[in-house]
Amino acid sequence: MGFLQAVIITAFSVIIAPHLTLTVNITICFFFFILGHISFYFFLYLKEANNFFVKFISNILYFLLPNLENFNITSLIAQGDPNLENFNTISNVIYPSPVSTVYILYSILYCLLYTIFLLYIGVIFFNKKEIKKNKKIIFRNHLRSKGYKIFFL
Repeated sequence: MGFLQAVIITAFSVIIAPHLTLTVNITICFFFFILGHISFYFFLYLKEANNFFVKFISNILYFLLPNLENFNITSLIAQGDPNLENFNTISNVIYPSPVSTVYILYSILYCLLYTIFLLYIGVIFFNKKEIKKNKKIIFRNHLRSKGYKIFFL
């Protein structure tokens, strides 16, 4: 499940990599990791607020930030999954998996959908950046084909 966290953080890093330096990228990804782990608890705290604006902003942030606690199954292993039906301790000795398969599949689906969402945003930002480069290169090649010597493009 840690791999799924890494996939989401890598997808986020791909979005900001063309625009920022490596140090800033790593720092922002670290805070993205921390916010992803506390977003669920933060949302539960703000859901009880009386202010409509606070609830509205918290819902938007909850949608934008990933819930990386979905991939933290240590508490489910320690306490057992409450959604797991017919958990048999005899079969658990042979196949030790107190986490339901449905939970794991939902986590994988969440990771795939969130990664697709992040990479789609990254493609949009990256295409805008490439268009500027291509216009400059096309203009430079056009001037060179006319016989101009270009030193500044």
